[in-house]
Amino acid sequence: MNYVSFIIENFKGIQKLNLSFEKTHNSPIILLVGLNESGKTTILETLSFFFDNIKKDQEIRLTSNVVDDVHDLIPKGEKDNFNKSILIKTHIIISNNDKMKISKYFSERKYTLAKIEDNITLTLDLKYENSQFKMKNTFFDINMTLKKKGEKKVKQYSDKHEMWNSFYEYFNSLLPSIIYYPR
Repeated sequence: MNYVSFIIENFKGIQKLNLSFEKTHNSPIILLVGLNESGKTTILETLSFFFDNIKKDQEIRLTSNVVDDVHDLIPKGEKDNFNKSILIKTHIIISNNDKMKISKYFSERKYTLAKIEDNITLTLDLKYENSQFKMKNTFFDINMTLKKKGEKKVKQYSDKHEMWNSFYEYFNSLLPSIIYYPR
């Protein structure tokens, strides 16, 4: 499983950024290069914050290496009247190995994974009104079809499915960790 890109909107000093990790060579290392105060640390903080907060619960997880208060995430120029969302979205590619793990997960629950798309989108949306934090939403866009053992019909899998929350937690456990260690 690999992160292909991140879209970041309204996170601290980042107004809008599309950060692509698509490989142009075989190196597993990604470098962020830029002038002092150009946003490299903020990008790392954003990715770390995203990884810490993609759980389905409504509670925001704050770490002192990113922020101590959820209001510190608001862009500096809009601290007085922020009525937008802070949005962090990632596009993920799943490997054949990941597909086998997901298939096994469903098999153990008496389902057959009929089809799963390679591209998955995971979004963290923090809503604010009058610069006050209102709610956290996590969106998981995955196209897959399942067949319950003993049934002939294949069904589209969605967040209405009985196993959605447990599968979401399992999927999160497969994601590559994003860890930020400030100096």
